[in-house]
Amino acid sequence: MTTESSIADNPEQLSYKSQLDTLRLIAVMLVFHFHAGVFLQHNGNQFPYGALGVQIFFVLSGFLITRILEANQTGDLLVDLKTFYIRRCLRIFPAYYLLITLLLLIGQLPFPIYQFTYLFNLKVFLDKGFTGTVVHFWSLCVEEQFYLLYPLALLLTTKRLRIYLLGILIVASMVANVIAGKNFSDRPYYMLLPVCGQFLLWGCLAGHVQLRGWSNKIDGAYLFVIGLVLQAIDQYFVLTTRNFSDMNDLFWYRQYTLSAVSIALMVLGLWETKNTFLLKVFNYRPFAYLGKISYGIYLYHPFAFVIYMLICYFQPAFKAVNGELVALIVTVVWSILSWQFFESRVLTLKERFAYRGETPQAA
Repeated sequence: MTTESSIADNPEQLSYKSQLDTLRLIAVMLVFHFHAGVFLQHNGNQFPYGALGVQIFFVLSGFLITRILEANQTGDLLVDLKTFYIRRCLRIFPAYYLLITLLLLIGQLPFPIYQFTYLFNLKVFLDKGFTGTVVHFWSLCVEEQFYLLYPLALLLTTKRLRIYLLGILIVASMVANVIAGKNFSDRPYYMLLPVCGQFLLWGCLAGHVQLRGWSNKIDGAYLFVIGLVLQAIDQYFVLTTRNFSDMNDLFWYRQYTLSAVSIALMVLGLWETKNTFLLKVFNYRPFAYLGKISYGIYLYHPFAFVIYMLICYFQPAFKAVNGELVALIVTVVWSILSWQFFESRVLTLKERFAYRGETPQAA
């Protein structure tokens, strides 16, 4: 078993892995293409993989924050939590709060109290759904709620018992999924942390396994391929049972877990792999850069569709131009500017709250 001190002394264990940025890019493009169909009302509206993009983000977040917390634990709970939360706030809050403040000022922010307190997902659940340019914020709420609860639970649990903690939480999330599905089928219960938290938790388990050194005996490429095959099986079932009312009661819940496990294996495999082909593809610099700014792409992309539709309203001839391509260009340019001139500059403040010996990949 790898000890905490040996982890901190091992640069390979703590190094930045740009291949995960490319996986982020894949995730955000799945969401982007799904929303292109929703906003532009073309055939892409039937694109079934938007949810998969969000699931990938959740697993990545669980994987990375678990590595960050465990690898940098000092034994002082308050110090560890303070460092973690300050760094998380510096990464997530500035772009998000600037955006929703601007939306509030122009009268385009529904339920501002819920948005500012990261409870929008709960509001959507209680209202039995919501549509609009800010509906994607529900996933950011889930992550913030998870960040609020999980670090304390993990750090209060001894290292030897953490594997059991994660197992119990995963089973609890599976049970919550079944209960919610049976009692709240008329609501978007997948937006609730106890349900979709399963994706975050499988990512946490993968991060814990990697830090303990239990996965380095298997070639990461094999783990990635196994995860990819399982995800293909999962998507086959999704595509062949699109009418949820026809599903067997427990089928959908089993499928949910299969997707989470498959993504966790792919993330773990990409982290561990030494395969030159995988590394060449996933470390391709333009892809990795776009993955690095994927938070901005995720935040801003629905508004790019609105910009395109406004242009078409005032200049009908512009409808001949591919709306999804225009929105993509607008989103990428907006995200690059946000990253270069705002987000990355705020992130320089992280240097004042550095982890011991690590420059971890942002979750």
